[in-house]
Amino acid sequence: IWGEGDTRFLKLFRGIKKRKMPIFGDGTAWTHWIHVQDLVDVFLLAGRDEQAVNQTYLVAGEKPVPMKTVFQTIAKQAGVSPLPFSI
Repeated sequence: IWGEGDTRFLKLFRGIKKRKMPIFGDGTAWTHWIHVQDLVDVFLLAGRDEQAVNQTYLVAGEKPVPMKTVFQTIAKQAGVSPLPFSI
């Protein structure tokens, strides 16, 4: 979950930019990023719909992305290359 004022991912972005953050594992783990407003919209919709009672929902971003792609994208935007190794 990300959005305005979010500081949880700041370490990730800074670490990649400073080339101090390696990928953990082989980078093939999938992640779903979702904007906080999209998540709020889902909660509000579920709270208004009687059919949502006692249901289970998986709420995620538009498409899953491998962590390696996340690191590469952040690095590219920061003007650096990702570290050539993982932990």
